[in-house]
This record gives sequence, structure tokens and C-alpha cells, in this order.
Amino acid sequence: LRAHHYQFGKSDLPSQLITQNQVDYKDPGLLGKTPITPLDNHLLRQTHWTMGDGEPNMYNTTYNIVHTPKKAEHEKSQYKRGSLDLKGNNPMTYLTDYRENYIKKRADTVDKQPNLNKETHFNFGDMKNDFSTTSRNAFKFDPNAAKGVNAGLNPDLMKELKSTHYKLGYDDDIGTTTQKADYIPFGLYDNLKERKLPNDNFNLGDKYNNKFEGETIYQTDQERKVEGAVDIIYNTLKQAKLIHDEGPDIGGEYGPYVQSERKDMYLPYAKQLIDMDKAYYCFCTKERLDALHNDSDDIGGGYDRHCRNLPKEVVEKNLADGMPYVIRQKMPLEGSTTFEDAVFGSITVENSELQDQILIKTDGYPTYNFANVIDDHTMNITHVVRGSEYLSSTPKYNLLYEAFGWEIPTYIHLPLIMGKNDDGSVSKLSKRHGATSFEDLVKQGFLPEAIINYIALLGWCPKDNREMFTIEELAENFSIDGISKSPSIFDYDKLEWFNGEYIKAMPVEKFAEISMPYFKQAIKTKELDWIKVASILQQRTTKLTQIPEKIEFFETQPDYEKELFINKKSKTNLENSVTMLKEGISALNALTEWNHDTIHDCLIELAQKLEVKNGTLMWPVRIAASGMTVTPGGAVEILDILGKEESMARLEKGLAKLSVES
Repeated sequence: LRAHHYQFGKSDLPSQLITQNQVDYKDPGLLGKTPITPLDNHLLRQTHWTMGDGEPNMYNTTYNIVHTPKKAEHEKSQYKRGSLDLKGNNPMTYLTDYRENYIKKRADTVDKQPNLNKETHFNFGDMKNDFSTTSRNAFKFDPNAAKGVNAGLNPDLMKELKSTHYKLGYDDDIGTTTQKADYIPFGLYDNLKERKLPNDNFNLGDKYNNKFEGETIYQTDQERKVEGAVDIIYNTLKQAKLIHDEGPDIGGEYGPYVQSERKDMYLPYAKQLIDMDKAYYCFCTKERLDALHNDSDDIGGGYDRHCRNLPKEVVEKNLADGMPYVIRQKMPLEGSTTFEDAVFGSITVENSELQDQILIKTDGYPTYNFANVIDDHTMNITHVVRGSEYLSSTPKYNLLYEAFGWEIPTYIHLPLIMGKNDDGSVSKLSKRHGATSFEDLVKQGFLPEAIINYIALLGWCPKDNREMFTIEELAENFSIDGISKSPSIFDYDKLEWFNGEYIKAMPVEKFAEISMPYFKQAIKTKELDWIKVASILQQRTTKLTQIPEKIEFFETQPDYEKELFINKKSKTNLENSVTMLKEGISALNALTEWNHDTIHDCLIELAQKLEVKNGTLMWPVRIAASGMTVTPGGAVEILDILGKEESMARLEKGLAKLSVES
């Protein structure tokens, strides 16, 4: 549970910030009053700022508790800005030294356990009325470095740098950016499951005015690398208008963002785990592992932990001899691991079910799971959004975070997207159900904004049950508590309905613009009034790919049978169609001005003169002009777009067809 409240008013009104974070708290209504359950990880934090009126004083109180069976931490901090005689010339500063597993709070006495040093500086400056803060978090401070704020980072160990800036200016504004989110891709192909992840992630980040790290490209499995797949990801984000704050293409303070370019940073972390007895070298050959995998009763998911407790001298000799190895995570053999998910709640997994997973492969590359933990932490990712099939791997992630002494991110596991089979059953969405990539859906004529809107509603329900959202409205209305635990079914018909509604709602000029490639696909030798073409198509189109077939008769009239002139509803037959065309040709040929209104008035007046229903005249004219029974516009619209010369030629041809074949 996290809440931010800012208020800054007139000179006599206070400015306040209240932040509350809660993990696994048993009674949210009694936050800070009920004892914390000692069995799980908990974090309780409350922060209050108040700026008074008569005296320029500022207070801050921060209360942090982390409670596990093995460690507890308690911190309180207070700020106060002095009396009026300080004016604005003397800054107010604050420094906090915050560590886990420390002996004393002085930087020169930090022990060799995982450490966290945090320094925060506030400066309330001169008459410009600016207020700013920068916060730096650095893990694994070098115990031998200088004291206090000048303590250096050990370059061989893991580092994190985080900056937060507040500014209070002339216009009484205050702002902050603190959180970052990353999503977990399922591979380099941007399928629909992945499409939902950055979509929800962008909504999560944008809603709270925070960062959306668009891409970290993972290449941990070199054999499965697909050329061009990265470009698909970039194109998808661009088409979807999901603008990322960081990534390989635009850089950022936490780069590089291509995993292969970060390769050298992972092995030191794995070796650090070995030193902490949280991982071990495994020298088992491929042949031995293949044999073990045939025995499903083996512990550790098929691996018998043969190398888990090798004597140190054996390990050192094998390494000296250059024997190939992998590094495995040493899972606890007893007890259970519990983690919190924002959607699925508290989940407990028995440690006996966890495999001693590989962290570093024989080629020196990290496995995806290991690289993901290291990258998320070093890139300061606060929220991990991924598919629910990754729930089972989360305990492994958390054990790594706990081994390093790092803060565990917020997990948001999304429900699976299923497809409907021919027999009515459902199964995990795949290509047999239809297009499964964003790019393929766009090629099939779906608008990016319609795809985003529809996918956002798969597994998420807005509070007011509305369906149509712009990307900005999704970011504004998105909330984690609206995410369902149940899988959703991808309904292509529903997506097409969404697409049609988006097409209908856009300005005709915009529709003409996005339809131009499809216009040109059908109309190659003519220049028509494309706005008029768009206007007759817009209300009748649900996918852009439908356009060429609908308008190709403007380019070349298809050969058609005279029986098309027969229509029971319009009361036309082969005989009266001849009369209608003769009269129509004569009346239309006399027009000196050719446009929609003059054509319409001419034919309506002619029908009245002939004492027939409008349809009795319009049907033969439309058939002769188009050669089709189903067209995006009626006779008047078709004649207007074709122009007088082409229209008269086609009507004469239709009359000749009736006369000759009669």
C-alpha cells in the first residue's frame, strides 16, 4: 500500500507529504498500531512534511520497520528549518546513514556483510524559494574507503544509484519522480502476451508520473537469437505510442540496455553468492545431466545436487584444470518461501520443490532468471510486471534478492491470455487461433490504438465498466486492483468491433490519411477525391484491409451478369431496368454541374417524374456504375466519385449489356 499526498497552498497553509508503504500488513486500517507479524517480510514507512505559516519551520518524521526472523531495522529521522533570522541564506541539510548488518553506524566500521549506505541532502536555498533533494543509494560500500558521505563504492561489487528531485518554485509547484517499472518479455517475438505487459507497465508508470523503462534486450540464449526481432520490438512500441524513458535506442543512466553488453557484470555476482554459500560450482557433464533428467523422481527438478557439497580442494583443482562448469543457486532444503504479488496475494512455496537453478552457463552467459534479477536491481526497477506463468519462479528470484540483501520489487503477475479452439474449448493463445503479434494485427488492418484499448481490457476491469479509452485515459484510469486473477480469452470479433468503433470516431481526414496505402493498393491509375472515398467507407469498415476489395471497382469495373439488375426489394427486373437506365442517362447527361447534390436532386426528381420508388431507379444505376450488388456507397456517391465522363460511359455500357443480352 503506497499513498502520496501533496498540498501546497497560500502563505498561511501547510505543505504536506504523506507516504505509506505496507507489505503483508495484517490490518491496513490499523497501520502503525498493530504489531507486525514476525513470520514474513514487512515494511512499514510513514513520512510527514509540514511547512508552517508564522515561522518558516519544516519537520519530517520517517519511521521504517523491516521485520524478519533474522533481522530488524528501525529508523527515525527528523528535519527542522530554523527561525526567521536564518532567512533563506543558510541551507537546511539532512544526512542519513542506513545500513543492514552493520556493527556500528560509522562508515569506517562496516563489516563484510551486505551493506546499504544511503545519503540524503535537502537544501532550502535563497530568495528563489527553491527546495530540492537528491538521494543516493549505494550497495556494498567498500569498508576500507573514506568515512561518511565520501565513502567510495567498491567497483567490483554491485552498485545502485538513485536520484530523486523535488523543486518548489514561484508557482507553488512541487514534483517528484521516484519509481521505475520494467516488464518481463517471454522472448524476442512481440506476441500478444508481451504486448499487454508494456501496455500495463506504461499505464502503471504514467499514472504515478514515474518512469517506464521500455526495453532491456535479453540475449541469454544465443542459440535462440532471432535476427530482426529487436526491430519488431522497437516498431511495436513506436506504433503503440508507448514512449519509454530509457532503452538501447535512447540510452539512459542505467545502461547499457542490451544484456550481451552487460555480460561481464554477472559472474562477479555469482561468485559473490558462492562466497556467501548461496551458490556453487557444478562440473557435471551434459551426458550425466541427460541421464538424470530421465529420472523424474530426482530431487531438485531432475538434478541430484551432486556438486552441491564438493570439498573446496576438489573445486579448486577442477577450476585450475580448466574443467567446464556452471554456477548453480543453492536452494534451501527445508522450510518454505513466501512472497507477495499485487494481484494474487500471498503465495507460499515449499523449498523442497525448488530446483538448484543454473545462474551462469558454461559459455559464461547468465541465465535469463539470474540476469533479470541483477539487471532489475542495478537499474532500480521498483515494479516487475509479467505473466502469471512466472509465479512459480518468483521464490527463486526472492531468494537471490535476500541473499544479496537487496530490496525486493513489487510483483504484478498478469493473467494469461487464452484462445478459443474450434471445439469450443480454450487453450493458451497461439498462432493456430489467429495472429498473435502486434505487428501481424496491424498488417491485418487493426489500428494500434484499438489493439491497445482491447488488450488493456483483457484481465483488467475499469471501475466504471467503460470500454473505450485513449492511451492517455488508460494511463489515468489504470489501477492494479482492477487486474483479474482469471485468464482472459482473446476474441478477434471483439477486437474487430473495437477497431470499427475507432475508425468511425476519427475525423474523415484522418481516416483518409491512414487508408491511403490501401486506396493506392486498389486504385493505381486514377486520382480520385480521397476524402469522398473515405467518407463512404468509414462507417462500413472494421479493418483497413477490407478497403481494397471494397473500392477496386473504381479502378476497373468487374464483368458482371445482367441478372444483377434484378432486385425484388427495389422492384427491378430486366425490362424496367432498361427504362430506368435510358431515362437516367438522359437526365444525368444534361447536368452542367456534377457533384453529390446535383446528382442526388436529378435522380430523385426523375423517380418522381417516372412515378417509381427511388430504389427502382437507383438500383439499376448503381449496378451499371459499379458492377456490384454490395458497394460502400449508393448510386449517387459512386457517380460523384467516378466523375461524369466515367459514369456516363459505365451507364451506357450497362444499358448495352441489357439491350444485347435481352
